[in-house]
Amino acid sequence: MQNQEDADRIARIQKRAQDNLALASMHPRMAIYETSKEEKEKLAKKKFEEPKKVFKANPIPDFEKLQKNFQDLLDAKRRSKKPTESKSFAFQETRVIVFCSFFINN
Repeated sequence: MQNQEDADRIARIQKRAQDNLALASMHPRMAIYETSKEEKEKLAKKKFEEPKKVFKANPIPDFEKLQKNFQDLLDAKRRSKKPTESKSFAFQETRVIVFCSFFINN
């Protein structure tokens, strides 16, 4: 009788331990760390297994054509703008007199 009760007790303890283990979960931060660690390992393995990409050069641009297009655009912009006209001025005229005459007349 005692052996039977001990055997049942041990079976209950083991069943309870398995149920608790099935219901148990890790701390959220630990779970995030584990998943990120697994992803990093997979990525490192994938990088190692991938063949290196073959270098592919871009075609050489036609610099003469590009220069011609740029020059045409620049010339069109220059033609559309009005050129600057310079004003003549006298070196003998003093600014102080002109400045004072403005206040005297008003």
